[in-house]
Amino acid sequence: MVMENINKGFQKVARMGAKVCFCIAFCMFSYLFAPDNKLSLYNLTQKHPLRVLLNDFKNYKTKNTDFHAGDLYEHSIWSANTVVQWWQEESEWVEGINPKYMGLTVVSSLLHDVGKAGDLKFVYKCKKSHPHVGFEYLMGCRPYLIALNGVKKWNLNHVLSQLPLTKLEKKVAAVLCGIHWDYGEIVLKSICNLRKQNMLTQKAKDEIFYKYLSALQKVCADAGYRNGQIDDQILRMAILISAADVRGVRCNKYSNNIFVYVPSEIHKAKVDPYKQLNYEECGLKARRGLLNYYKEKWKNTFRLFF
Repeated sequence: MVMENINKGFQKVARMGAKVCFCIAFCMFSYLFAPDNKLSLYNLTQKHPLRVLLNDFKNYKTKNTDFHAGDLYEHSIWSANTVVQWWQEESEWVEGINPKYMGLTVVSSLLHDVGKAGDLKFVYKCKKSHPHVGFEYLMGCRPYLIALNGVKKWNLNHVLSQLPLTKLEKKVAAVLCGIHWDYGEIVLKSICNLRKQNMLTQKAKDEIFYKYLSALQKVCADAGYRNGQIDDQILRMAILISAADVRGVRCNKYSNNIFVYVPSEIHKAKVDPYKQLNYEECGLKARRGLLNYYKEKWKNTFRLFF
C-alpha cells in the first residue's frame, strides 16, 4: 500500500511546477531511505530483495584499482549519491528530465553495474559484457545467482517490482543499465580523440551521435520500450546515468537525507576519468550537441519497423 501511494503521488506531482514537483518527489523517494546500520532502506526489512541484493554486491571485488577507488558496492552507492546531488543542486546533468523520475534515476544508478555480479565470480578485472548482462537481469530473462543457504536463482525483475516503479519504468531501468557505458565509450571518448587529431568536424560529430542513438534505440527495442522508439526523457536519463557512473568511480560524500551513510574509498586509484575526460565541460557540451542532434535530425526521421 505504501509503495502504491508513493507511485500515485509521483503521477500527481508531475502536473505541478518543476521545482515544486521535484521537492515533493524527492521527499517521497527519500521515504525509502533512512539511517540505520550503514546504508539503510526505510520500511524495508533485512530480507527485502533490494537490501539483500546490495549486500550481495559487497562480495564482488575489482582488480581494476587504478581506475576504481571502490569495489562494486562502493561504486554503486557513489554513483547513486551523485545522481541525488545533481538533482538537489539542479545540475545541467538532470536538466529537462521530469522530476517525477528522480527516484527512477537514483534506483537505476544504484543498479547500473548489477551485471558485474550474479555470476559468483567474485574477483574480476573487467566484465566487458556487464551492461548487457545487467539488462537481461533486470528484464528477468537471465537468472541472478546468489549464495543464500546454497546457490539460488533470482529474478531481478522481482526486485524492481518491490519498488514504486511502473511497468514502463522497470523497462527504463533495464535500458539505462544496458546503455550506461555507451555515452562515455561512443560519444565522449570519440569526440576527445578526434579533437586531439584536429579532425572534429560537424559531420564527424553527427556520425558519433547517430551511432549512440542507434545503440540506444536497439536497447529500447530489446526492452519493448515504446515500440523501440527513443524519446527525450529516456535519452536524457541515459546520459545522466552514464555520467554518474564515471563520477562514481571516486567517493562522493555529498550529504543528503537519502544516502545517510556513504562508504569511503578503499583503493588508491591513480586515474579520475571524470576529470581526465573533462566531463564538467566537454561532457556537458557533448550532451548539448547530442540532444540538439536528436531534436533536429533524429526525432522526426528515424523509426524502427519490426
